[in-house]
Amino acid sequence: MSNYIFLQVPHLGEPTATFCAAEDILGWLNQDPNYYVLSASPAQMLHDYGYETLEEAREDDEGGIADQIEALIERFGADTRLHAAYADGEEPEWQAEPLDLLEVAMARAGHDLSYGRCIPLAEVKKEIECLRGPHAPRIGKCGPRAAAAALEAEARRYSFYDELEWAA
Repeated sequence: MSNYIFLQVPHLGEPTATFCAAEDILGWLNQDPNYYVLSASPAQMLHDYGYETLEEAREDDEGGIADQIEALIERFGADTRLHAAYADGEEPEWQAEPLDLLEVAMARAGHDLSYGRCIPLAEVKKEIECLRGPHAPRIGKCGPRAAAAALEAEARRYSFYDELEWAA
């Protein structure tokens, strides 16, 4: 497993780069109060809403919770652990297979940004060179050089910069 630096360049404003150890990707995702990574069975979801049975939920149903849980039970069974990652305003897409948290983080790093990447440490210098090079992508109001500077500063902060390989 590798460690990563998440580079996020907003449309306006300054870029940010954040180191993340491979084992703490879920922690990085949970920093956003409007983004959710969940894992529960339909039976657990029912219990989390304070109900023992679907019938009880139906009697006191707000927002169609009973119908949503019933649909999950019909599709996956009551005790199958389901997984989803989603932002406020989105419907969760539940699946029985565990989420690849790195894929979720990479998608989230680029969400609603001019540029967003989840960069393995082994590729940080290559990314810096790309952002400083003649064919750098046009990103954000700050530009690619500011993004490269943020990425380099984060790598230096954790003393990784001198240990990384330069691209050939």
